[in-house]
Amino acid sequence: MRRNHRGNRKFKKSNYQISDKKTIKNLTFVVLFLFIILIGVIIFYAFRNTNSSQSFLEVSSEHSNLNSSIDNSENNIQEEKQEETDSTFTMTAIGDIMCHNTQYWDAYDKNTDEYDFSYVFEDIYRYIKSSDIAIGSLETTFAGAERGYSSYPTFNTPDNLAYCLKKIGIDVLSTAGNHALDTGFSGLSRTIDILDKADISHVGTYQTRRKS
Repeated sequence: MRRNHRGNRKFKKSNYQISDKKTIKNLTFVVLFLFIILIGVIIFYAFRNTNSSQSFLEVSSEHSNLNSSIDNSENNIQEEKQEETDSTFTMTAIGDIMCHNTQYWDAYDKNTDEYDFSYVFEDIYRYIKSSDIAIGSLETTFAGAERGYSSYPTFNTPDNLAYCLKKIGIDVLSTAGNHALDTGFSGLSRTIDILDKADISHVGTYQTRRKS
C-alpha cells in the first residue's frame, strides 16, 4: 500500500510539471501575438500620420500659393492705381491768334514769295514747344489768296500761319470765335481743310451737321 501511494505522488508531480510547461508555452505565444498586433498598430498609425502631414503640407502650400497670388494681384492693382494717380502733363494756352495787314505785309518775303510768321512767336516759343499740349484760339480764316487777304473787320490770313503754328508746337485750336464766318461758310470750310493739312486738331466749327 505504501509503494502505491508514493507512486501516485510521483505521477501527480509529473503532471504538474507538464501542465506548467504548457502554460508557459501558451503565455509566450499570447505575448508574441499581442506584440505583433502592437507593432502592426504602431506602423498603421505612423503611416497614417505621415500621409496626414503630407496632405497638410500640400494644403498649406496651396493656401500659401493662393495668398501669394492674391497679394500679387493686389500689389499690381495698387501699382496701376499709383501710376494712374501719378500721371501728369503740362499744358500751355495762348490767346487769340489773328493777323492784321501790317503783320502779313511784314511776314512777306518777296525773294521766295512766301510768308514767314515764325518771328512773331519767338518770345513764347520755348513755353509752347516744351509743353505736352498747347492750345490756342483762332480768330481768323484761311479762305485762300484768291479771296484776297484782309484784316479787321473780316480776317483772311495766308495759309502759312497755320503751318507756322504747327511748327512752334500748337496742338489744338478753337475755331468757334466771332470771326469764324468772316469769309462766309466756304471760308470756314477751307479753314478746316488747312488745319487738317497742317495736322492741327480743332474744335468748335464743322463742315457738316455731323461732327467729324
